[in-house]
Amino acid sequence: SIRVGDRQKIHVNSDFTSEKKMVKICCIGAGYVGGPTMAVIALKCPSVEVAVVDISVPRITAWNSDQLPIYEPGLDDVVKQCRGKNLFFSTDVEKHVREADIVFVSVNTPTKTRGLGAGKAADLTYWESAARMIADVSVSDKIVVEKSTVPVKTAEAIEKILTHNSKGIKFQILSNPEFLAEGTAIEDLFKPDRVLIGGRETPEGFAAVKALKDIYSQWVPEERILTTNLWSAELSKLAANAFLAQRISSVNAMSALCEATGANVTEVSYAVGKDSRIGPKFLNSSVGFGGSCFQKDILNLVYICECNGLPEVAEYWKQVIKINDYQKTRFVNRIVSSMFNTVSNKKIAVLGFAFKKDTGDTRETPAIDVCKGLIGDKARISIYDPQVTEEQIQRDLTMNKFDWDHPLHLQPMSPTTVKQVSVAWDAYAATKDAHGICILTEWDEFKKLDYEKIFENMQKPAFVFDGRNVVDAEKLRKIGFIVYSIVDGVQLAGEAMDAVHQRASGFLSEIQEDAEIEFGFVSNDQKLGEERLVDVKHRRNQLVPWETRIKSISRNEEEPVNLNLGFLRNEQILVEEDIGSDEESASFLGHKCELESGDTEFVTECDKRNVEHLLITRKQSNDEGLGLLSAVPFTIGVKFYSSSVFSNKI
Repeated sequence: SIRVGDRQKIHVNSDFTSEKKMVKICCIGAGYVGGPTMAVIALKCPSVEVAVVDISVPRITAWNSDQLPIYEPGLDDVVKQCRGKNLFFSTDVEKHVREADIVFVSVNTPTKTRGLGAGKAADLTYWESAARMIADVSVSDKIVVEKSTVPVKTAEAIEKILTHNSKGIKFQILSNPEFLAEGTAIEDLFKPDRVLIGGRETPEGFAAVKALKDIYSQWVPEERILTTNLWSAELSKLAANAFLAQRISSVNAMSALCEATGANVTEVSYAVGKDSRIGPKFLNSSVGFGGSCFQKDILNLVYICECNGLPEVAEYWKQVIKINDYQKTRFVNRIVSSMFNTVSNKKIAVLGFAFKKDTGDTRETPAIDVCKGLIGDKARISIYDPQVTEEQIQRDLTMNKFDWDHPLHLQPMSPTTVKQVSVAWDAYAATKDAHGICILTEWDEFKKLDYEKIFENMQKPAFVFDGRNVVDAEKLRKIGFIVYSIVDGVQLAGEAMDAVHQRASGFLSEIQEDAEIEFGFVSNDQKLGEERLVDVKHRRNQLVPWETRIKSISRNEEEPVNLNLGFLRNEQILVEEDIGSDEESASFLGHKCELESGDTEFVTECDKRNVEHLLITRKQSNDEGLGLLSAVPFTIGVKFYSSSVFSNKI
């Protein structure tokens, strides 16, 4: 008789009883999940023999060397303590599966790129292949454990494959999803929040659950070992990742609003996190989330919802991905617009390429999209990450989406080199002669760099774009950097005003010595929604509608000249054009200029996105032509407008 969770005691007549001593475990898949998990099981259960198998010879060779194939704090010590004693790494997959009592399956479940569900559904090709191999080579009853993240009801499909090819051998399928965070995986395995085991609600299923529970109970408190049915365990993993990603997208969405309103997202998230119902974890704004699980699992969840006739639920979870993509795009747009609207042939130093600190994992790292965005604008990229190789960086920047989640031997082994990208092995080398720095991974060493030395060796003005809120922005500003931080990006506007006024002083003298001018700026991010202008001189950081007049010039009290501000998307320099006063409208460079009835003031339609030029119209008498002024936007951190070309009319 056994007790599983809160269930009643059940008498079991099966090979899967609690009395049967499990002496051998085999894990198919020697990746980020299989390797560390099995190493800790071997360490905590010295009487159990653990074999980790994989068809990749280079990967297994690395596991048997002093240079492990993955970086994880503490992993090296655990492996060295057990390897060769009760922990083995091998490419002889069939032998170890045949001999095992429990078989963990930790293979890739990539997002499908073709066919039904492409771009959302999980591709279970490798899982099915593993199941067929298990059925083919087994000569004794086995417990098969889902360790990979899989869609709900996967166990049912695997069960059919095993039972229809079993040759009389009995299999029990369990779901035991991992809840590890890369960078703290060993700590998470030593002291897990919970261990979840799902099985069939049958006597044989309960016995199999008990057998696996006995393994974990050798170091995990019993109250932290949760048992459910198979389907609840499978869905719990997807739900957990979706909830975590949702929190990140939520705080990143708030960061955009904070920048627009002058709030500080760190202060907001801290205040929100003090609510005991919410808590402080996963409320740090950043350039976006990455890693192998979040996006893939949410897309899988979306597909499951769609297949079950829940389009509204699917659309809800899609927004988590959309906000994450928006945050990365917004970050790239900020870099380009801040550096005078172009990064062409400018060197940008990227510090950090892994998706988070304390890991070398680059799967779905935001750095890929940020670098590709900058490369698309013809920037030269110099990358430094303490744990990511040049080969991996080049592979990531040339690989098609979702290809990263296939086994290494199926990925392109000789990726095309991106000529605009170089990899440095030192932060100082990466930043030498750079125009800007992008911090994309929160490695602790980036907090300790000598930024005065870095500043001296950079092009001026020197920009820092902190996508992980790593550096002390005020300290760097005192050194001389122009700093954009997701925490206080809006403060950059006020800081840069002196530079704008200096830039404006030249053309002010062309008009009149006693002329006064007010400057406004507009966010040039196309995805922020309706554009807003800010009257910096009188209402700094206060949003006002774009129609509000924010620029005026007066020669003297007797002869005032009022200028109205509008925007025109056009890359050409605007020139003077005469328009008769009797015309209700006129076409100018493809844009319509409308004459307001009862007035001689000309206004333009405002292209509220991707503004390229400034168009100013002047009140005139009926026999005068229209004076047009053109200006290339002057940009520091946010979009500023100044004028460098004037028509003779003013």
